[in-house]
Amino acid sequence: MSPPDLHALALTNRFLFWEAERFRWNTLSIRLDSRPGRKSMDSALRVLFGTEGRPARVVNLQLTATQEGKPKAMFLFVDRFLREAQGLRTLHIYDARKRRTPPLRFLTNFSLFPFQLTELVIRALDNVVTNVQDVAISQPAIERLSIYTRGRNKRDISALQLPNDALPNLTAVSTFPETIHLVEGRPVRYLHILATWAWPLPTVEAMFRSGAQPVTAVSLCGGTSQHVASFLLFLLRFAPKLRFLGCEWTHGTPTLEDVQPLRDFAELECIRWRSLTIRKKRRKSAPVMDPGFYASPSLRSVQQDIEGHGGVWHRADNPTKGWRFDPGEFISPPPVYPLSLVRLPRCSPRSC
Repeated sequence: MSPPDLHALALTNRFLFWEAERFRWNTLSIRLDSRPGRKSMDSALRVLFGTEGRPARVVNLQLTATQEGKPKAMFLFVDRFLREAQGLRTLHIYDARKRRTPPLRFLTNFSLFPFQLTELVIRALDNVVTNVQDVAISQPAIERLSIYTRGRNKRDISALQLPNDALPNLTAVSTFPETIHLVEGRPVRYLHILATWAWPLPTVEAMFRSGAQPVTAVSLCGGTSQHVASFLLFLLRFAPKLRFLGCEWTHGTPTLEDVQPLRDFAELECIRWRSLTIRKKRRKSAPVMDPGFYASPSLRSVQQDIEGHGGVWHRADNPTKGWRFDPGEFISPPPVYPLSLVRLPRCSPRSC
């Protein structure tokens, strides 16, 4: 049932109101702005705490900080909410404020909160988020972790050192190179990587070889298709058991030469291509990314969204018939930075 339907049901009568309450607060997105004259904080306080037990029903929460002035009221609101959010499993925090604003302190005394997260996303590219280390240590159930916060200098995030027994269930990581030690000793199977020319070889090698088990799913995100394609040789060397590959870029289109390394992946089953290039005139020619040019024997499906050519390539059951392309068909939404960890890729009945 959709949120509007649940809202209409809740307004019918008292009995249906409480039935709808069980479901209508599952997922919330709150924009935090406590400047004078802004209604967001007052509205959130009235709605969330006006009916008993509402914070405890929230499972997925996204908080976006936009306030530029004194943040005390905002932090007090969030701390109160988190202390009552018993069922919270997914927490996304985005700092959209200007540089050099007061540090985010949403997570004070985090270990006292009653929930056990399975997914944590923190994105604050210009400002500091405090207590990140305490969060990770106090939430052993976290499986998916996305950390993009450089702070005022690289030491703010590179200093994120964790005890060896922290995050024992971590299976998916999305972060900058300087925090890739989060993979070390943990059962990480999925990596989301910013693919640039700047990655030194020792860093890439450490990222893939320090985990407790082989990485089988990787999403690459780059400014150009060449940045993404250049990483394929790294993957072939350090993640030979790769089964899922997602590629997303802003400019350009991979050439047939760029994708040739894909022929050598012995276990690769699913690929997703996505171009964010905006063109005034889309090409009318057939897609140049026909899997027949680069498919290994293990490859079964390819999702594609390149310059207006969207759809899925399927390998025919009869090898002599090659591949067929179904426009408009999709396996599932391509992984998109920075929310690529909300749902892990599913490329076959087996787990990636």
